[in-house]
This record gives sequence, structure tokens and C-alpha cells, in this order.
Amino acid sequence: MKRAIGLFVVALCASMTAAAQVELPGCGCRVSASSAVGCSCASGMQIKKADGSTSKQSTAGDHSGPILDKIVLSPGALLTRWVPGEDELIIGQGVGELTNEAKSPSLPIAMSAGVVLFMPRDEPYELRNAGKEDVVVLVIRIHPTCAASQ
Repeated sequence: MKRAIGLFVVALCASMTAAAQVELPGCGCRVSASSAVGCSCASGMQIKKADGSTSKQSTAGDHSGPILDKIVLSPGALLTRWVPGEDELIIGQGVGELTNEAKSPSLPIAMSAGVVLFMPRDEPYELRNAGKEDVVVLVIRIHPTCAASQ
């Protein structure tokens, strides 16, 4: 099972590097200790075509591919699954400590750049920033129809 997840992550990362001309739709968000969420999302994005031309494409409601959100968790902030029914990859972008409060007892997770957590769609999680500094993570949401088409 771990080998299959590892291969999936490698394939996903390789496909994102190969398509470096296309930004993944998503948002930049901050979650405060009081659970307030503030996001800045692009209404559309420029897509560079093979012939060099560009077109603007809306990202609202588009589940044809993975969606990437950059999330900054303030100290004490809680991150949960925002969209039910989607697998998620949570990738560390900095150093910090998260605690998965959905596990009993709470499971501590040391985050650093490049640490990848796979959260299957049927596994709830509650990741709290247990440190004194912001923790930055990337969350890649994978809609079931996206995973099935690959």
C-alpha cells in the first residue's frame, strides 16, 4: 500500500512538472487560531498553449484536475478537510509541528519542507498547529473523477 501511494505521489509530481506552463487552480489561504479562514483565489488563469498563444480559463467549479491550495496555519489553527469525498496530499513547505486530533491519542507530526501526508477521502483528520510559529502547507485535492481518468 505504501509503495502504491509513493508511486502515485511521484507520478502526480512528475505530471505537474511536465505541465509547468499551467498553474493548478486553487487559493492562498490563512487559518487563524479562532478558525477564521481568509482566502485569495484567482478568478481565472492564463493557460499557455503549445502554439505559444494564451487563453484565460475559469477555475470555478473545475474538477478536471487536481486543485492546489497554499495554506498558512497560525499557531493553534486547525486544518480539516474542506471538500468531502476528495483525497488530499498535504505537503510541508516549512518547519513546524502539527497534531492530528482526529486520532486518539493525538498523533504529533513533525513538518518540514517536502514532508508529504496522504489523507484518503474516507479518513477524517484535524491537524492543529501545535507550535509557536506559522506552518505553511500545500494541500492538493484530488477529485475522484480526476484520479479515475488517469
